[in-house]
Amino acid sequence: MHETIYAIMSARRKPSRYSTSSDITRKICPLARRRHVVPDVTANFEIIFETQDRFLKPTILSVSTVTRKALRGTNVTFRCPFPFTFNLSNIIAYWWKDGNKSFLQQDDRKVFILKRAGAYLHLLNVTVPDAGTYYCAVKYKSQMAGKGAVVRLIIYASPVPLKIVSIPCEGTASVFLRLQCRTAEFHPKDFNLTWHKNGTEITEGFTTEQQEKAEGLYEVISSFEETRPIEQGTVYTCQVYHVSILDPANGSYTVGNVGCHFVLPVHLIYRTAVGILVIITLMVIIFDHITSDNLHRCRGEETRKNDVKGRKVELGGEMASGEYECHDFKNTIH
Repeated sequence: MHETIYAIMSARRKPSRYSTSSDITRKICPLARRRHVVPDVTANFEIIFETQDRFLKPTILSVSTVTRKALRGTNVTFRCPFPFTFNLSNIIAYWWKDGNKSFLQQDDRKVFILKRAGAYLHLLNVTVPDAGTYYCAVKYKSQMAGKGAVVRLIIYASPVPLKIVSIPCEGTASVFLRLQCRTAEFHPKDFNLTWHKNGTEITEGFTTEQQEKAEGLYEVISSFEETRPIEQGTVYTCQVYHVSILDPANGSYTVGNVGCHFVLPVHLIYRTAVGILVIITLMVIIFDHITSDNLHRCRGEETRKNDVKGRKVELGGEMASGEYECHDFKNTIH
């Protein structure tokens, strides 16, 4: 027996011109020869099963839409309920997605399972294109079983992790630091990105660009330029808000001994200047001490020379040599 499932829109449609089931049968009989026709349905729809020789009586289903949310890369399970007492060997479950022209088939990412009181569809490693509305109907011995299921699947992709790096400042003498913040690929596209310096929000000096990637994903690159002198230890933070995460994502950069034009902190500059001044003062004191000792020695030599003018010629020659040495030292210091 060849069987096909049909669903006819009942929500937001015009009143039918046919008052009996036989009228409906005659109206849709031309479609009976097509197998696996996927209906365009809403929350309220009719399921019609076709046999070789007749149509079963249409069954009106009123099914509320269930919304499921999932992160990209996770697994999702849908359930289509039916009475617990039904024998599973007589159950046939149909799953289809709104917009598709055929029923879903099992593959490496779609797994169909029948259990007591429910038919299950497992979607593995979901991606953004998997988002949409899914429908299910169950047939038991050529009749409808249960109310079916309508599930609206929403897929989110998180912008985490954020990457923030320092980039070279080429030909920009007025820029002291340049940073770039890049998000992971995310969905949906709406986001909010801010920059902070030591916890205070920065309102200027940065540009943000959003790029569209494959499979409905987006990526954001934000560049920041610091035009004021920077200090070691300053923390810059890139913060991103997105519907896929409860708290904003943060990426931080701490200024070290790098930068386009690195500037020492004020307290280090002060300490360095004081240290240099102390060293110069000590050098002056030492030099003055050495100079005073040499002058005192030379004066002593001159006094001794005057006292021994009458001594022997050999001693006088040695004193003359000492005189020349002191004369040279005086010329040097002057």
